[in-house]
Amino acid sequence: MATRFAKAWLRKPGISGDQWRAALKPDASAELMASLAETDPADVPTATITGPVQLQGTGAVTVAKFPAEGGAIVLELQVAGGRWQVTSLDWEAA
Repeated sequence: MATRFAKAWLRKPGISGDQWRAALKPDASAELMASLAETDPADVPTATITGPVQLQGTGAVTVAKFPAEGGAIVLELQVAGGRWQVTSLDWEAA
């Protein structure tokens, strides 16, 4: 789920904001989607994941960190309504 979300978040030329958000929505919390409502997908700082995910913590909150071109995608994951969701998103520039 985290990998699917991270790949959907990547910058893809020619994709509309609505298309980009539609790809993120199945794996994102409502709060995260609200925070991305005005985001232009052309502003996403990377287009490439460069290595395997690193998971930190295995309890109620798990962090998934994806190395990417220019930095790292950091996702916070929580179980809500019986399923895992991405509840926050951060970019760590290299």
